[in-house]
Amino acid sequence: MPSPTLSIETFRHFQREFGFSDDALLPQEFVVRLDLPENLRGIGYILQALELLRAEVGSEFESFFHLSAEAEDALRDTVLRLSDEHPQFYNRHKQNGWCDEQPVYALCFELAASARIKRSTENIRLVKLFLQHYWNNEDRIDAEFTTTSSKLKEAAGALRLLLQNDNEFDSALFVRSELAQIIGQRLEEYLEDTDNLQSKTQNYVRQLAHFFLLDWKGRETKKRRYAKRRSFGKRNFDLSYPVPNDPLLRMHKREPAEQQAIEESGLLPDDLALDIDVVEERPEPGQKRPKFRAQRIHTVLDSQQKLLRVFDISQRLQRAHNGHALDKHLIQPYEILALFKALTGLKLSALPTTKLSALFCCWGLLLTGRTISELLTMRFNDSGKEGLFSDDGETYWWRFNVTAATKEQSTAATVLRCPKALIPLVNALHPDGIAAKPQQLIPDSISEKELDKELYRFFKNLDKKTQIKLSTEKLKNFCLHRMIAKGQQDPINLLFAFGGYSYQTRVTRFYSHTTTTEIAAQLNTFWSELQQDIQQIDPDSQLPEGLTSFVAKEHNQMGSNTVPTTEELTQLTDQLRHRLSIFKRSELQMSVKKVVEYHNHYVIYTAIMLLQGTGYRAVKNPLPLLSFFYLNIMPW
Repeated sequence: MPSPTLSIETFRHFQREFGFSDDALLPQEFVVRLDLPENLRGIGYILQALELLRAEVGSEFESFFHLSAEAEDALRDTVLRLSDEHPQFYNRHKQNGWCDEQPVYALCFELAASARIKRSTENIRLVKLFLQHYWNNEDRIDAEFTTTSSKLKEAAGALRLLLQNDNEFDSALFVRSELAQIIGQRLEEYLEDTDNLQSKTQNYVRQLAHFFLLDWKGRETKKRRYAKRRSFGKRNFDLSYPVPNDPLLRMHKREPAEQQAIEESGLLPDDLALDIDVVEERPEPGQKRPKFRAQRIHTVLDSQQKLLRVFDISQRLQRAHNGHALDKHLIQPYEILALFKALTGLKLSALPTTKLSALFCCWGLLLTGRTISELLTMRFNDSGKEGLFSDDGETYWWRFNVTAATKEQSTAATVLRCPKALIPLVNALHPDGIAAKPQQLIPDSISEKELDKELYRFFKNLDKKTQIKLSTEKLKNFCLHRMIAKGQQDPINLLFAFGGYSYQTRVTRFYSHTTTTEIAAQLNTFWSELQQDIQQIDPDSQLPEGLTSFVAKEHNQMGSNTVPTTEELTQLTDQLRHRLSIFKRSELQMSVKKVVEYHNHYVIYTAIMLLQGTGYRAVKNPLPLLSFFYLNIMPW
């Protein structure tokens, strides 16, 4: 048995230090039984636990705890008198190490101090029976000690956690008898009869049953026989030979009557075989098959199956880079509706600056796809930099810089009208409006970590009210993921609108060209389609004002200057067609030179149309194979 933490000599030292009277000197047996800590932390709750157990122990209280009534009263008076000077006497939190080193003290402390344990008669009686069983069989239980923990520690911990879980564990089922053997048997029966217990609860009940039965069986280990396996390289595959009329590929086994009917109908025996190419593996003459290698009976060499396997590679890549409308990472319309109701239903004047900034970040993440750190760098009332500015104090414009696609271009900027639903939040953050000096859109005093915490609280409260799961990452990628899932807008519009780079636009930005007017129209289409999806759930619901009416302040060209515009492509097509139209049918029939010229112009026309239609950009080998343009014509 482990030695007591508080020896009688140490307690005499505490008599002088704490001012205990001589009558409060505790018996050595009581100190050992409860294993009191040296600083007497939580001793006040231990006294409360003794009062709870007194009703169950009755007249045997003094012999049960080895504590006389006079010593208990003196200790109680001294603890109450010194509680202000020594607050650890009534510290409600357990000290680290109690559950491992002082399990009995921790159990009694939890019985009185824990708010998760009900002080019912059944729970108090079960604790009393636990202590009685341990003290009656102390030597045997302490002898069951492993290298990791003792059986007392495991059983006391299991009892504490079971008392806290009153939904799955009812003490009244096990305290009808005071015999430890019967309690242990009832615990085992409860474990067998109850099917819906959690795995951890099952372990706790099992440990408690072993404790009362004093029966700890070691884990049984069985030796299993494993077949020896060896790996073989692909070079060692056997040769394949065609197999005519493989019987394994028959539709089914023919019955005698069915066979007779087939012969009378004039069918040949091979007419019911599947029409596919089949091969089987055979070893080369004189070569033995490895002993532990499984033999494949046959292999299907269907050309259509081979083609499907080739296309399956492209399909896997598509699944890796694209999403779908029911993707779990995509915020659904009903979740967006709940989020907008929460954002627009707040009283902004009563919120502190930190929460206002967090709400603005929530809007910014959803609308622009920019990160919180990028939103922190944006400016207010500074028209030359990224951020919000206004010319008249009523209409706010959002400016985003887009890095040029080529070195010859300068950085372009997209200036879009800010949705009206966001303006009250901007005015709450910056009450001075356009009269304010250029400053940070989100105050410098607020850090990214603070915003993360506020957004986490906001999403958690929203989850409690509406049962939807949101995060900053989901909000940031909402527009991008929805565009990919719907397949109706190009994600490059998000890059040119808000300057946010993504995996999907890492290449297309070098081969795209558009205008800010077209970008605003695409954004309006995107949010209008979302509004239609929301109205299918709630016909009376509308998106916040301004989300379907983006307007570009200036008509700027966006994208690469090496990509022709729509007008240039139209002009090029007209010129190519005009070159072909000048040739007359009679000239082509009479002059070989005219046929060659017509052929060359037609090849140029076809090649340019194919390049513009497919996006093929190879320079060293232009148009090597027709299969690059017609997927049904494969090169194999």
